Amino acid sequence: MKAIPRHIKAIAILIPILLSSCGDDEPYNSSAELADIVTYKETTPNGAIFTFQRQNDSPEITLTAAGRQIDESLYSPGCRVLISYYPANGEPYSSGNITLTGISAINNGVLKTGDTEKLSGWDTDDIYLNSIWRTGTFINIYFRVDQSSEKRRFALMMDEATSGDDIPQLYLIHDMLGQPDNFTRRAYASFDISAIWDKPECQGVTIHLNDSNLETDTYTFTK
Repeated sequence: MKAIPRHIKAIAILIPILLSSCGDDEPYNSSAELADIVTYKETTPNGAIFTFQRQNDSPEITLTAAGRQIDESLYSPGCRVLISYYPANGEPYSSGNITLTGISAINNGVLKTGDTEKLSGWDTDDIYLNSIWRTGTFINIYFRVDQSSEKRRFALMMDEATSGDDIPQLYLIHDMLGQPDNFTRRAYASFDISAIWDKPECQGVTIHLNDSNLETDTYTFTK
């Protein structure tokens, strides 16, 4: 089994902290704005509800944006979004009320399964990886990619021949299918891998990607 390289593992764990402008070794500034990838659950009379896990299998956190209504024509219940906010109690990564300052759509996806033919060309176009990390049954990716006004092929797919293995093999497919524009853009993606992760025989997953930034193209996450 190939472990996550030491420097990559640190980035994967720390990215939510860096986005939140605070670190574990420093006193928390309650005036700092946090940012996290979360699941939008619903809007209740008390406000909009979001849930997420900070990293790996840490406890689920529930955030309530008091008084806020979410336009469900833009964000449907169950979708993953990037939010920025201030916790009302001044404590980071604890359940409770928040002041929601921003919400942005990100790339959402569920794990697909494919044979060799469907995986053909999975690495046609690279991404510039900043971080990859797991939160519960979600694989989250923060990256830069060439901008294009045309549709592209972008998905996380499992090689069906490895679906019964202890460590199934997953591939981040990226094929632009057209010409790029003259600039890159920052992007986030969150893929639900519960279809394989929740199986008793699954002990983890290895993700393959074509990266133009870091030193490795494979990342293994274990239970």
